[in-house]
Amino acid sequence: MATARIVKLFRSVRFTVILLLLLVIVFLLGQLIPQKELLGRELYVNWKHANPNLVAFFELLRLTDIYTSPLTLIIWALFFINLLSVMLSRIPGIWKRYVKKDIPQNISAIESMKCHESFVSGSRDEIIKVLKQKGYKVFSGEKAFFAVKNRFSPLATILFHLSFLLLLIGGIMTFYTKFRAETNLAAGETFEGKYQWTRMPRIGNVPQAAFSVKDIKPAYYQKEVPLSLKIVLSTKDGDREMGINRPYKLGNLSFIVTGIDVAPLFIIRDEKDREVDSAVVKLKVIDGREDSFRMLGYEFRTFFYTNAGAETSGKGPGEEQLPQILKQSPVKSGRTQQREITDPAFRMGIFKDGKQIRAGSLRMGEALMFDSYSIFFADYTYWAAFYVSKENGLNVIYSGFIFIVASLIIRFLFYKREIRGIADRGILFIGGEGEFFPTVFEDEFSDILHASGLSRR
Repeated sequence: MATARIVKLFRSVRFTVILLLLLVIVFLLGQLIPQKELLGRELYVNWKHANPNLVAFFELLRLTDIYTSPLTLIIWALFFINLLSVMLSRIPGIWKRYVKKDIPQNISAIESMKCHESFVSGSRDEIIKVLKQKGYKVFSGEKAFFAVKNRFSPLATILFHLSFLLLLIGGIMTFYTKFRAETNLAAGETFEGKYQWTRMPRIGNVPQAAFSVKDIKPAYYQKEVPLSLKIVLSTKDGDREMGINRPYKLGNLSFIVTGIDVAPLFIIRDEKDREVDSAVVKLKVIDGREDSFRMLGYEFRTFFYTNAGAETSGKGPGEEQLPQILKQSPVKSGRTQQREITDPAFRMGIFKDGKQIRAGSLRMGEALMFDSYSIFFADYTYWAAFYVSKENGLNVIYSGFIFIVASLIIRFLFYKREIRGIADRGILFIGGEGEFFPTVFEDEFSDILHASGLSRR
């Protein structure tokens, strides 16, 4: 008795509504109450220090990581059980519609159908023959018959219910296991799982990945319009190519390139021309904006020119010798900065303790003196910005959508039709009906009757 009540509860619409309301409350609380995973350790500690009693109360109820709290997981489990119970309760009725052989026992079974006719002459065998030619499955008795076309169509309802289950499972998998990160890598640099920014999965670990960037080659039309981007990665499975809209996939982990910029190699030497420091610096300057980097305690503020041209020809590195075009940023210079690098140059200001001590232009192969050092622009390459993501549930979600489309095609394009017939006292009674499209079925019903050569009384 108790088991029957529990089963009835799980199949009730009221229980479904209650569970949905509870899930809505969970997600609202997750938006209103700061979550550990989103704040990060430092911000969370500061918040806890400022509100110790409030945060202690939230932690006691697991509201600061509510999405993975036992209460939330129990609600999800109950919701799945409810969904499965409702789906399983409908399967027997759907299966019954598939297997039924509803041979009429009397005339009323014919007259209850939407289309019905009676005939004084004509062979029952002839209409059965026509029905078989039209693709109907015919079950016949001594005086009556039952014909059905697309009898499998009701089974698509099970597929339709299953699709929602898959969508829900895929959505939950994505929500709880998705991983987001960003990383910037220059040509020649090796990636070993160090990200600049991450959004950790609520359940599970950060996916492992390792590769080297062998080359980054952009291509432009007339030096201005990006045409293509080729990034060659060296992986444990060999070289792999990626580019715009061509991510590098490692299982469920995807690396998507979101942009590139210049990465110059700077070398600092002392008065005796000995190398004291060097670095490949990833700058955001290719669009003509200012960026900066630090070496040996100095700050270097830079503007980058993709094509300095002859404007610096024969000029020294001092500020007083700079042509006017290199005394201002490319964005403010009144000209459009081309994207393709043909003659790279930097306008550089060197600062110590917030004070500028030197400024000048620097083309590739040139050096700029400051204090007792010189900075040498040795070479350049490109660096790429990658957006990294992991979507464990996407394939399940795609399967759910495929099931939805398949079930709708089956139900509406291959809709079920039924035709019944019974002979009584020299009169043949024929009736039929089809799902969803009654007018279309009426035309089909008339064609079948006409092809059978029956005469109305």
